[in-house]
Amino acid sequence: MSASPIQDIRCTPIKVVRSGEALLASPENIAFDPAGKWRAIANARSNAITFYPRADKGMHGFATRPSCRLHDDAGLRYVHDADFSADGSLLATVSRDAHRLGIYSRSKAGAGAFDPSARCSMEGPRHGLQFPAGVAFHPSGRSVAVCNRLGEQAVSFFVRLSSSAPVFGYVPEAGISMSTLDAMGIAAPHGLDFNADGTRLFLCHSWFFMSGDRKAGSAVSAFAFDPRANAFENREADSLYPMGAQHLHSLSCHPSRPIVAVTDCEGGTTLLDFDDAGALRYRRSFDHPWHCEGQGPKGVAFTLDGSGLEITTADSELLVYDAGEVLDDEPAGA
Repeated sequence: MSASPIQDIRCTPIKVVRSGEALLASPENIAFDPAGKWRAIANARSNAITFYPRADKGMHGFATRPSCRLHDDAGLRYVHDADFSADGSLLATVSRDAHRLGIYSRSKAGAGAFDPSARCSMEGPRHGLQFPAGVAFHPSGRSVAVCNRLGEQAVSFFVRLSSSAPVFGYVPEAGISMSTLDAMGIAAPHGLDFNADGTRLFLCHSWFFMSGDRKAGSAVSAFAFDPRANAFENREADSLYPMGAQHLHSLSCHPSRPIVAVTDCEGGTTLLDFDDAGALRYRRSFDHPWHCEGQGPKGVAFTLDGSGLEITTADSELLVYDAGEVLDDEPAGA
């Protein structure tokens, strides 16, 4: 597989949030609630999700210090990702070292908090969970997808069983198998996201040291999804963009444009869009030159209005970018 082209585009963040006051501790991923009032960050080293309220109506105006956090040394052990449901009432989390999916409900205490005990949780290989690294609610709220670093299931699929309670069930035959990826010559997934209308699931793939297979390549893939049937249209990717041996970590779909951002832990962020046939293609990339080797970007998320792009780093920082500059458009604040 060939690597994507490299462009030395240097975009300067409009805001850098340091680890101290923000309580960032190996922040792996970012999520925004659908109302745009809260940012959630999954902190692997502290086994906690931290929540930051919207501080003002300006661009990217979230508080630096979290107003609350969800912490569990057992259930959230090395928590790697979190995602809000479409109505904001639920939070899905995956904990890599606990091999666990947890579904949490909003607390009646308010202030953005979630109840400390999961309303629904599953763990281990019998529930299709083996070193899970990413989680995404389908925009309909009827299902949850989880990507795994090891095991038989590359993507495990969970369907909501009750409209009145946040109870989900594992559906083994509905996921995407590791053997499918093996046949494509690509590595296990490390991050995932549905596009805004829920018709495609995007995955980023990179080698995992515990798998022992260094031949599998890094890539971004797209799988067609039928929202009406609440199922994948098939188990083969409808688009694949090879990315050589890059250490891909996370990806995020733009909320209103056909653009995907994907981070590489070695220091860069790549933006992909689509050709007329709907195939993934390279748009541009930018690096983070002030970071030391191995301290590059990890989590990534577009803000709900698409005006910002936020990235967490291995040295526990949060970088806030103007999406207009990053996408080579007019700056959103212009």
